[in-house]
Amino acid sequence: MPVLLFRANRLLLLALPIVTVVSLLIAFKNYHSSLKDLRPIAQADAPRPFSHYQQEPDTLVPADSPNNVFYFVQLSDIHVSKYINYGGLSHLVAFLEDELPALAPDFVLVTGDLTDAKDRDRRGSKQLKEEWIAYHTTLERSGVLNRVGTNNRRFWWDQRGNHDCFDVVAQPGHPSDFFSQFSSTKKDRYNFIHLKGFGTYSFVGMNGCPRYGLRRPFNFFSIFERNDMDLLEAALKLSGDKRANHTFVTSHYPTALTLFGRTSSGKSFQELSRSISLYLCGHLHKLFWGLGEKLYAYHKGWNFLELELGDIKNHGVFRIMAVDHDLVSFTDVVLQLPRLPLPARFDISKNPSSVDIHMDKPVPSHRPPIVLITNPKNSQFALPTHEPSHRLLRSTHIRILVWPSLEVTFRNVEIWIDGKRHQHEAIYTGTGGQWDPMLRSRMGRKALNDTNAFSRTTTADGDETAVESEYIPLWVARWNPGDFDDGREHLVTVNATDENGLVGSASHIFRVDGQQSNMQSSTGKNIIQAKWIWVFQALFFIAYTSTMLILLIPKLHIAWLNEKAGGAHGYLRYRRVLSETVLNFDEILWIKDGIGRTIHPALALDRSNFEKLERYFGGRARIRMPWTWARTKNAGAHFLHSYYLRFCELSTCPEVWYPLYYYGLYIIAMPWFLGDFVPAASTLNSPLITGTRSNWLVRYGWFKLCGIHFLDDTWIPIGDTWVHAVWEQLQLFFPVVIYLSHCVTTPTLLYCSSNPRRFRPLHTHWICGLSVFFYFAYQIRESFLYRIYYGWVAIIVSPARSWWLVWVLYTTVKWSARSSSTRRLNEQEPYHATGSSGEDQRVPAAPQLLWESGDDRWQQQQSNPFSGSIVAGIGANPQYLAQSIDSYWPHDDE
Repeated sequence: MPVLLFRANRLLLLALPIVTVVSLLIAFKNYHSSLKDLRPIAQADAPRPFSHYQQEPDTLVPADSPNNVFYFVQLSDIHVSKYINYGGLSHLVAFLEDELPALAPDFVLVTGDLTDAKDRDRRGSKQLKEEWIAYHTTLERSGVLNRVGTNNRRFWWDQRGNHDCFDVVAQPGHPSDFFSQFSSTKKDRYNFIHLKGFGTYSFVGMNGCPRYGLRRPFNFFSIFERNDMDLLEAALKLSGDKRANHTFVTSHYPTALTLFGRTSSGKSFQELSRSISLYLCGHLHKLFWGLGEKLYAYHKGWNFLELELGDIKNHGVFRIMAVDHDLVSFTDVVLQLPRLPLPARFDISKNPSSVDIHMDKPVPSHRPPIVLITNPKNSQFALPTHEPSHRLLRSTHIRILVWPSLEVTFRNVEIWIDGKRHQHEAIYTGTGGQWDPMLRSRMGRKALNDTNAFSRTTTADGDETAVESEYIPLWVARWNPGDFDDGREHLVTVNATDENGLVGSASHIFRVDGQQSNMQSSTGKNIIQAKWIWVFQALFFIAYTSTMLILLIPKLHIAWLNEKAGGAHGYLRYRRVLSETVLNFDEILWIKDGIGRTIHPALALDRSNFEKLERYFGGRARIRMPWTWARTKNAGAHFLHSYYLRFCELSTCPEVWYPLYYYGLYIIAMPWFLGDFVPAASTLNSPLITGTRSNWLVRYGWFKLCGIHFLDDTWIPIGDTWVHAVWEQLQLFFPVVIYLSHCVTTPTLLYCSSNPRRFRPLHTHWICGLSVFFYFAYQIRESFLYRIYYGWVAIIVSPARSWWLVWVLYTTVKWSARSSSTRRLNEQEPYHATGSSGEDQRVPAAPQLLWESGDDRWQQQQSNPFSGSIVAGIGANPQYLAQSIDSYWPHDDE
């Protein structure tokens, strides 16, 4: 039987490189296939020029007139929820009722997550019709759906977020696609040109959601496939053809969480981004621990400014963005509410149409004025390749946009530069006025009345609609920018006081030479600039490679030792020496010098260190106590030696080592589990799935390392799979390797009977046993969460989790019991477990040689089973080491 086991082990070892290479090839093939829809079809053309300000003469001067300026508002992450009774819808109502008529922007952009789409327990996810009806009803009763923006365009531009894609089939008109029924745009993407008398401005809304709307949690990252990149290229080409002054691209996802493919012609996002001025997004909800307060970054390689906006759901944040003489400025504003988040006054779970923002006004409208300084603009957000920064140096006036509350007037506006009051007073030169809240609330497709604040315009379908005159709340003050042209940064502060005594202020640094200042929030900049998909891929590679090397290096080392020695005794000899090294490191002595001083600790117990002590103490080194719990300076070496010995012992146990190693190969090459990712596909009925395709082909998919592989051979290479893989490596695979290495290691190789605390193997301690219990409890809980997320099939057909946990539980119980019985046996007689089969072959411990110096005074003492270690002998006889030292190094008592 031992011969058969030895031959089987030999065959498995020979098959090891073949299986490893095949697994790596399959993993590479999966990665290559997952990106097939991101790769180009042809080669890219040379990039076109992306800025026209350097090519055309410019005579515009920012002065005191309210010309060459417009502004719009951005919202993000509303999360209208059926089950959460605070924030979300209440904040949207407050914005529509109080802020929107006071701001009177040209239009509003909403960058995704219109609804929450979560179950009552916040774990499951699907589209809830009640949430969409409530969202649509709110917009409809506020009048924004019927409002026509400038150029006879839509006023409210909304787009999908990841929550709006949960369990959605990529098919127009599908019952699960409530966005196409209840949103304002009703399309995944939009592209419109905002024409002003002083310029052309392009706005491109992109949908970064996966092709199939996966249920959470694997729906956090974004993908721009080849088709998406082609649409972006076409939209940017139109902007170039229209000679757009600025191009704004909006998406729910930041670029840091987006995997960009290439266009059919081979152009990358970096090449296309040359035409983009600003990239506006949401999604991150201010993160946590204050990390997401200012998530702004200028991408120097891509030449655009990216601005992430916090959510209106809990934080009540919205953004006002102004373009003044083609210099772009913005301010992020928090809703002035009695509390954040604001409790809801509507129960949409029973009646989603119950929202009435005019009968149930949530808060008073008074708030401090909102101040936005447009000239001089904040130099942290300068756009060197897209803005005419030279206009700032030629400007004659400081320009400020100030929005008071509804029906509130101003008292004064004060300007401070570098801590000094500006010598020129600010005056109001704005035009237009705020919306009439009563008329706004009643406005429909037909105009009711004409007022001085309104004019008539005709929409595309021929209906007349009341549209307010353009509102530009501009304040100006004369200045000489040459006074600040010293190549340094300066600070401008503006305080605006209204008739109620409420003060709004704004402050930022500026430069008049057009140079860009460093952003104050370096953390937010780094978060936005990082490519997190690549970061998690690198983290997985590090974690995975480390774990596999822990398994592979000792295995190859043992094979080399045995091959070199011509038999299994090669590793046994090495193990004896390594075990002795660990035992020697495990104890420590305190040394007392000749005049009573205590010196601690002694270094490792070897000849050279004692020679140093002898020279230092003048030959009077004496032992004070046999051992202590203090750590040695060689604790790191002791740790490495002991764990390497454990991993070597693990490598000699085939029934444990091979499943661990092959599991490591499996997770990079094969599917982890089968999931019900898009249950809404069960109602799919269209020519999309003809022939051999069926509903379940686009409903179920395999979770793999490189993405979700649906049964219809569609890949979704979403970055969530890499994040999950890193987490599984750290909390599922690596701890098992460490714990089993403890279980299979013979205790006498690491622990000394002269030291009761250290004799007991760590993994048999009750604290470790309790940790193992909680580990399995946590893993079982995580497995059942898979059922909530992706159905029972995710538990049943789950080789990389459920099946793996069954094997881990069986192996842990088996080897923990065997290790406990081994420890009891060792208390009577030490032994070493030998044999490649992993079976216990208890034989007396072989004598361990200490320093192989050739000196006969340091040979082993057969009378003590632990006499192979001087340190072990201390516990049996406290005077032993002192006598040994005295006998080996004679003292000079003179």
